[in-house]
Amino acid sequence: MYEAVELEVSDAGNPPRRVVLSAAQNQIGSMGDQLELEDDDVEITHCYIYLMPDGASLVGDDDDNPTFLNGVPIAAQQPIAEGDVITLGRSKLVVKRLIPTGQREHEGRYASIKLLDKCPHCGDGLPINGLVDDLICDSC
Repeated sequence: MYEAVELEVSDAGNPPRRVVLSAAQNQIGSMGDQLELEDDDVEITHCYIYLMPDGASLVGDDDDNPTFLNGVPIAAQQPIAEGDVITLGRSKLVVKRLIPTGQREHEGRYASIKLLDKCPHCGDGLPINGLVDDLICDSC
């Protein structure tokens, strides 16, 4: 069983950032409950990522403005795996890691969905890797 998915997110004009989604149903869009993207080409609710016992899956929510998985528009629920690229509007989400159940509590190291864009030590821009121990920039 999986309890979280780590994504690298690139949306309009922002540097790439990493987020961890841990809800069973993760709403993604320009006003998404779990992941909000700054992209005029993304619908209010554009797609969902579901965490399930055997992995994670992606479901698009708009036939007129499709969600793409590895360059192919999806018409039905599709499984996702590490390395997959999800494109919606001009935004890109790369699946970096599926986190198994129990690993988050056991290690106690994974960040929540809180999005950080600056290093807490020096203020430089991040991408981050999602581990609480490593929420600093490459310079620090």
